[in-house]
Amino acid sequence: MDRETLQRYLQEGIQAIKDGDRAHGRELLLQVVEYDEQLEPAWLWLSTVMDDPADQLTALTNALTLNPHNSHAQAQARALRIRLGLEKEPPPPPPTPVVSSPAISVIDPAEDPLQCPYCGKLTQDTDKRCPHCRRSLLIPSKWNLKDWYRNLLIVSGVYVQVALLQNIGATLAMALSYGLDPYLPGVIAKLPFTTLIFGDFLNWDPGLGVALFGAAILRIAVLLALMLMFYTDLESATDFAIGLSLVDLAWTAVAYTQFGFPGRVPAMINAALAGLMLLLSILARMARLRGYVRQWTQIGRDVKAPLILHKHGHDHARRGQWALAALYWRRAVAFKPNEAQYHKDLGTAQAHLGRYEAALDTLRAGAEAAPEDEEFRALIAAIETRRQRAKK
Repeated sequence: MDRETLQRYLQEGIQAIKDGDRAHGRELLLQVVEYDEQLEPAWLWLSTVMDDPADQLTALTNALTLNPHNSHAQAQARALRIRLGLEKEPPPPPPTPVVSSPAISVIDPAEDPLQCPYCGKLTQDTDKRCPHCRRSLLIPSKWNLKDWYRNLLIVSGVYVQVALLQNIGATLAMALSYGLDPYLPGVIAKLPFTTLIFGDFLNWDPGLGVALFGAAILRIAVLLALMLMFYTDLESATDFAIGLSLVDLAWTAVAYTQFGFPGRVPAMINAALAGLMLLLSILARMARLRGYVRQWTQIGRDVKAPLILHKHGHDHARRGQWALAALYWRRAVAFKPNEAQYHKDLGTAQAHLGRYEAALDTLRAGAEAAPEDEEFRALIAAIETRRQRAKK
């Protein structure tokens, strides 16, 4: 099962549970955790549809192994342990009832993967655009870029070699005709392949010859740059190749019809290569456009270090994805609760999402961890003011 299929099964399973189809949701999520045991949402949602309380507890235990700071899961697991006689002391009242209905989840709404990454409002798994903030929920997927670029790299490599041979051949022909023997140009002109291959170079004045050869050298340099873009899998290479192919088709047509450069055979080869590159580039571009998939609000499975979590949060905040930023900063705070900046960033993100109570709780916790930091007071006062305005 590839990663995209895994994510699709996860989201379909969650949606099935929300729609009341417990059996189908359980079947999908069991396939997900069988393939990858490191997905916390899968275990959390699976705990809501297991019939046996022991199985529910197992699912919650696995989720807490991945994220021991999930207070909702902690409360549910504690309630299940008491129910099973594994724990004697009475637990505090859980934030939500013990799993009894597929409509109730142990997942904190702030960590629901179906929330919009921008505004944090809940969406459906089939939405392509957030129904609340109208932002697109689609992002490019890992399309078969290397296969397309390998073919385009071959075509551009042949293109460069043909261009080099054309320049070398025309340069040698001109050098022989003008530099060695005053009668040689006439002899060369009579050869049947001369104009077919080298063009009408005998009638050029020196200035025109230099200009055409300069343009041909520039063309080779641009083709080499395109090869490098394909070699490094640069996504913008297809757009650049489309533009270059169109320009080269126009250049070949004008140079051949107006100046007789290059000859008929090289001009046809150039047109064929430019047309082939244009076709492959357009097909590659279309394949990339079809490769867009739904973006889920969840943390990458390999991101665990607090510093990296904090950095990813800023990356998402710069794109306006405040729900995703809050998710990363929340996890950073859980791993490093004494870091003041993490609390400030998380509180700011929560305020952007309109979650003022959560923002104030976050900032107050940060102020307790760093009582000497005066910035917390200003932030708390500002968010308290915004909360009062929102109530009016």
